Amino acid sequence: MYRARNPYTFETGGLTADVATLTNQEIIDYHRKYYDANNITVVMTGSFSDDFEEAVLQKLPAEMLKSSGSNSRTPIDCSPPPENGPRCKTVHFPSSDADVGAVWFGWRGPVPGDVETAFAVNILMEYLAENSSSPLNQRFVERSSPLANDISLYITDGVPQAIQLQFFGVPYPKAQDTEASCSDCEEKSDSMSENDSDNGSDEEDDKDLPHLFEEHYFEGLLIDEIRRLYDTGFDGDSEALLKATKRLRQRMAIYMEYQPEETIQSTLCADIVASHFSPASKGKFTIGTNARAFDTLDALTKKPV
Repeated sequence: MYRARNPYTFETGGLTADVATLTNQEIIDYHRKYYDANNITVVMTGSFSDDFEEAVLQKLPAEMLKSSGSNSRTPIDCSPPPENGPRCKTVHFPSSDADVGAVWFGWRGPVPGDVETAFAVNILMEYLAENSSSPLNQRFVERSSPLANDISLYITDGVPQAIQLQFFGVPYPKAQDTEASCSDCEEKSDSMSENDSDNGSDEEDDKDLPHLFEEHYFEGLLIDEIRRLYDTGFDGDSEALLKATKRLRQRMAIYMEYQPEETIQSTLCADIVASHFSPASKGKFTIGTNARAFDTLDALTKKPV
């Protein structure tokens, strides 16, 4: 989704092959370069007096406030990578359970400041994968032969934002499963269908299990489901997205009521990241682009699907 040197191309916790080759000195040098007082943005929320901030900063250790002059707040190259078309990569990682893995999808999302598009994507995510009755959960999880045991769908606060869809607990094929031919799988499915015709859709999943980690196979299943929802008009429910908007609005209101400080922090952090690193900011520090969330949701309900 990003160019080679864009920081968002790297896994935050590192990949196994890279972590194994790191030296202590490399970690120390990285820490000295980027964990610098000049790169810190302090967000304080709560009920306190005007002089509270200065009092807190005065109590911080002098070493923490010492700066070597580092400045990593430079605009990030947000242009798409030169490669066209989808890309697929297999990443091996240590796990206590070798029977399951994970399949992740990512798409470039809206640019910072495009609040309306970001909320529109959130509404769609609410519809697709919010609970066990949502379409993606019904297709991949709530099955007699599950293709995953959990789904996560969210937008990151990067520059630009990224839409990430993650399937966890995806059955990893055993050696004997990968050796089975498609014809064998089809014959088994046909035989079972004769005995129990009511479960045909579940039995079709059985033939998918050995192939879930083949390149673009899971992607094909996902695209087929999205296309089905489009062709059927959200399973014939013309108010599906309106209902999803109301659920999202309710969840946001509950979260704001019980977690007011966390809500303020997350709202501000998205603006801070965009102000520091988005080329569109042009050095201007903008706060509050996401502050009118309910107004944005209400405006979207009045627009055609």
